[in-house]
Amino acid sequence: MSALFTGTVTTKAMANASAKEPQESPNASPAAIAHPEAAVPGWGAITVSVHLLAAALWVGTLAYVLRTALAWRGEPAAVRMAFLAYARAAAWIFALVIVTGITNALLVAPPSTWLSTVYGQLLLVKLTLVIVAAAAALTSRRRLRLRADPRAVTRIEIGVLAGVLAVTAALT
Repeated sequence: MSALFTGTVTTKAMANASAKEPQESPNASPAAIAHPEAAVPGWGAITVSVHLLAAALWVGTLAYVLRTALAWRGEPAAVRMAFLAYARAAAWIFALVIVTGITNALLVAPPSTWLSTVYGQLLLVKLTLVIVAAAAALTSRRRLRLRADPRAVTRIEIGVLAGVLAVTAALT
């Protein structure tokens, strides 16, 4: 049992898996190729860390704003201010998610493999969901400018982001 905690079992399992399914193989398991730190030691870990932090901020802040809107539903001006503050921060967070996500995707799998591998196909599903979430976010922002209630569209955005998280789990 102590071998499990020291990483011996994991290291042996990874060595066996890589002997059976090399990373260059189009049939390599997503878990074997899902992280760019293997391709670019050091920088790969940094880009993954920044991507995960930005994604957590996007989803977490959005969930908090929705919860705040529910708690403050009797105070529409305060709810609007919360959504406006979120919208300003979300633009920067989204940009960081996109830049690091694309960087990580390109480090892990060249675009030529995105249609021919399961990993690439899941990556395309994730990208599609992120585009839908971004469209919902832009619609919500537009509703804010028109002084309309953005909550319904924002609920769609967080639902789609839950789908992004599910696909991400399948990628790793």
